[in-house]
Amino acid sequence: MSENCMTAGKKDISSIGSSFLLMTAAVLFIYLLTGMTAARMNAVKTAVLFATFVSFIAFYTVSRIKGIKTGLIGLVSGIPAGFIAYLALESGFNSVNRQTILCFGIMMRLLLWGCLACLVLSFALLIAAKRFKTEDAVFIVLSAGFVLRAVMVLFTPLNFWQHDVSGFGEGFEGFHDDYIMYIYENWALPDGDVRDLGQLYHPPLHYVLSAVFFKLNSVIFPGRSGVIDSLKTLPFIWSNGLVLFGLKILKHFRIKGTALVFMLGFICFHPQTVFLAIQVNNDALALMLFAASVYLALKWYDKPELTTILFTALAIGCAMMTKLSMGFAAFPVGFLFISRLVKALREKAEKGSVKAGELIKQFVLFGLLSVPLGMWFPVKNLIEHGTPFTYVFAIDSTGGQDVWMYSAWQRLFAPSGESLRTPFLTMSSSKPGTDYNMFLALMKTSVFDERSFDSGYLTAAGKILLVLAAVMALLGVISAVYVTARLIRQNKMTAGFISLLILCAVLLLCYVRFCFGYPVVCTQSFRYIAPVLPAAGVFIGMASEGFRKKSPVRIVLFSAVSAFVLAVFLFYGTYAEYGPVWEQLIRR
Repeated sequence: MSENCMTAGKKDISSIGSSFLLMTAAVLFIYLLTGMTAARMNAVKTAVLFATFVSFIAFYTVSRIKGIKTGLIGLVSGIPAGFIAYLALESGFNSVNRQTILCFGIMMRLLLWGCLACLVLSFALLIAAKRFKTEDAVFIVLSAGFVLRAVMVLFTPLNFWQHDVSGFGEGFEGFHDDYIMYIYENWALPDGDVRDLGQLYHPPLHYVLSAVFFKLNSVIFPGRSGVIDSLKTLPFIWSNGLVLFGLKILKHFRIKGTALVFMLGFICFHPQTVFLAIQVNNDALALMLFAASVYLALKWYDKPELTTILFTALAIGCAMMTKLSMGFAAFPVGFLFISRLVKALREKAEKGSVKAGELIKQFVLFGLLSVPLGMWFPVKNLIEHGTPFTYVFAIDSTGGQDVWMYSAWQRLFAPSGESLRTPFLTMSSSKPGTDYNMFLALMKTSVFDERSFDSGYLTAAGKILLVLAAVMALLGVISAVYVTARLIRQNKMTAGFISLLILCAVLLLCYVRFCFGYPVVCTQSFRYIAPVLPAAGVFIGMASEGFRKKSPVRIVLFSAVSAFVLAVFLFYGTYAEYGPVWEQLIRR
């Protein structure tokens, strides 16, 4: 292994760390200023947020055009922007400085559409100065995605997009928030058979980190002690990390130029990354680590360095210590390991170079690190209480969720007419089992999670978004088939691409099995197969690069992505103004 390869690998890992630290710093700044809720914001704090963003984008834009020294002048642009924002925001507060629906509307529109307008201006200036490159488009997309998630985190009540959360009330009910609060109050893992403790059967990494952060929040800011909104800080960080590793996976497959920008937009603006930023369960951290493990394994296959495989082991081990089902990463990662070993054995026979022995040593070290990290908690429960590794909390079949009475044909291919009339998932005792079809439920939950709205505008906008989500899913499947056939025909099939096919196939098969094994509506959620998002981006991106730049196929693909992203903003840029959302914030 050459020294240059090792140096390149270390630089790449360092760049991941730098990008992640920059995003984390931005999230922590928002947390320090707002406590992660609009309920604690006022005109001054909102103006500071807006001014800081304007200054950052101005610095970036001027630096790209005139250089870093001149770019520093751009930082002062945030001062007048913040002052103007402050004047506009003051009109939204009444005489006693209490927030109203009008106030929230002004704040949200300023932070979302104002920041997006700033990015559009940056784009226009870079184009005019003939300095615009693909890296600038990537920066703008990542920044816009960050803005969307930040606004959603700030202007959404903590209990609005959650799964299996009791609302941080008194008493122990075995939900995700109970898990966090138990560790926070006792500094110990719950004792007893996890089969009697609800969601506490999950491994503890996410809950320990959340409890530690909650404690730090109380110690550093005594006035915020017990303010549960601060717990959105960590999921916000993890969701940004997921997008970052999605970008890395796209680049690994040499998707570049226009295709890279559009596919990053598909991943970055997908509603799943928004939900994950708000939800305090273990999904965001688990999915970020899952994506990291896949990316690192792909990178290791190309350059099998010890550092990279150890980071891969750490990512998989911690992913499984967050959510045991993340062990599905073993399928694509294991395939890459075996493929690289076979390649090394062939190279030994052909070139006389000894590489297989070194790989086996790396595999041993990988196992010594990943297995204890990922398996200690389920092994502990097995030894102490006989809890099987495959144990899943039995889901309550009350509340109109039962779908066991429907045939396999109905659940796979024949949705009900009632379920087709609304874009939102139906889980009502008055309409039991309406959304029994798992693939329709999959599409609905991919863009709306398990929420529903009785607003006429949101229903209409939701139908458009749902149709476009289905179009994107169909394009992803068609692209996967097309690219697979093209690579086979050209004899250019790679182990990395096959590993993504394996990833998608395993997740989909396990999803179907899970839906039949636990026949209730909520098991049909897209969040159980969310790791397919970066893979879909790769499939569509690679398919587009098989055609000339102005090909009608590329135009159709990129137009579909553009329409999907626009529909996301039309829905989520206004959804919070649906009364019940902000009424919950005002009452607090």
